[in-house]
Amino acid sequence: MQPQLVGFKAQDWIGCGKDFKTAPDFVREAFNAQLLIPQPLEAILLPGSSASIRTLLSTKLPTIHDALNRSTSLALQQFFSRGGPPVPAPLDYLRTLPIPSQELVKSLIDVAGMEWIDGKQSIMYSHTDVSEEVFLLWVLTFWQRVHLLQGDLLAWTEADQWLAPRLSDSLELGIAANNARKLLLVIPWSSKLSTLPGAVNIYELSTFFSRDWLECSHINLILELIKQRLCDNHPDAQKHYIANVYFSAILCSSFATAPDDKNVPPIPSWIDKIGRKLASGELQTAAFVFNRHNTHWVSVVVDFIQGRILFGDSMKGGLPLELL
Repeated sequence: MQPQLVGFKAQDWIGCGKDFKTAPDFVREAFNAQLLIPQPLEAILLPGSSASIRTLLSTKLPTIHDALNRSTSLALQQFFSRGGPPVPAPLDYLRTLPIPSQELVKSLIDVAGMEWIDGKQSIMYSHTDVSEEVFLLWVLTFWQRVHLLQGDLLAWTEADQWLAPRLSDSLELGIAANNARKLLLVIPWSSKLSTLPGAVNIYELSTFFSRDWLECSHINLILELIKQRLCDNHPDAQKHYIANVYFSAILCSSFATAPDDKNVPPIPSWIDKIGRKLASGELQTAAFVFNRHNTHWVSVVVDFIQGRILFGDSMKGGLPLELL
């Protein structure tokens, strides 16, 4: 049974010709309460935010109905019913019935308040062959939550499939793949890497288990781990600077535009500060990662003590002139 809020009387508002758009806050709160998935059912139907990635992968979720067929010709009102609170459907029923497209679910939620105040107390799977069955309105929230899970679920499913054949690979790679798979048992699927700058979403780690292009956030993660390892293992770590990709991008942009535009704003003070430390000898080396032509990443280390520039390119290219 859905909660009944203090101050709200259904007989004063439901089916009385009232307009939901002008309804007071306590009426809107009563409607929002209808959309809440009962906590015991939520824990069974959906993975909790603290559940592991492996739990997410093993959760049985409904499929998404093809948006190009019957559901496109249905009026939104056809999904709502005036029928009273139905007997809760078996959970397996909700797991197996296909849900509407994300766009359709959003549209249904947008009009649900008006339909509810008009006397529609239930939702139907009008896009399927069981269109006569009625369900409590919180099923709308269930549909919405399933769609929100799709991005994470797809990313980690592909990552898990990428790891699987590498479990029996060469010794070093096989061990790394096994260790990575073990981490899927303990890392929460819905969290952030709060120990690293920027609080990166966990799902971004899935890209490392693929051959997809690494974005700036991934490179910055690697650089941050290198910085931490340097601080843990090198007594003179404070004399070496590792720049993130944004530092490198600003540096390149400023250099590229300076000869052609006398009004180019000065380099940001935080970058200029690093340059002054290098000039004074407070810093001995500076390491950078650059994106070359939007095709691949290269690394550069400027060693002011030895007076040399070290360059690394996975494509075996030489040090480009634009980086000198």
